[in-house]
Amino acid sequence: MKNFKHIHSRKGIFTFLLAGVVLSLLVIACKKEHKSLTIQDMAWMQGTWATPDSMSIETWAVQDGEMKGNVYFKRAGKITENLRIFKSGNTMLYEATVFSQNDGKPVLFALDNTTPDSLHFVNMNHDYPNHIIYKRLNDTTLYCRTYGISEDGYAFVMKKLKE
Repeated sequence: MKNFKHIHSRKGIFTFLLAGVVLSLLVIACKKEHKSLTIQDMAWMQGTWATPDSMSIETWAVQDGEMKGNVYFKRAGKITENLRIFKSGNTMLYEATVFSQNDGKPVLFALDNTTPDSLHFVNMNHDYPNHIIYKRLNDTTLYCRTYGISEDGYAFVMKKLKE
């Protein structure tokens, strides 16, 4: 009990309660920022992005209040995925429709974490991937990572092509 003596003093109780209030306010502030995220906050994703070997080209644009995109896969010679980021209620969603998977039906991922330069979407009920991360490294470089429950997955850097 000797180690906890300081909590029983008025100053100790006040410090303990103040720390709890500050922590609670930080959690609430983070959640408010997360919920107030808009499509315009993701405008940094707009443009055409290519992997260094140009095997995969991803294009994003703001259209009708949503981020809409697609993936062109050079080996297949065609667009293989349609992508969309949109708000449903208070939840920002990432929708991926891979034509050769899931009977061509869209799979939804909910925004789990965000910073001004990154987006992390999660769907733990999907077989793979469970996580999709986009991170702006600078105005012309985009990092993307997809991974599953075991954190095995793919990560690649894309460069913005000149418009």
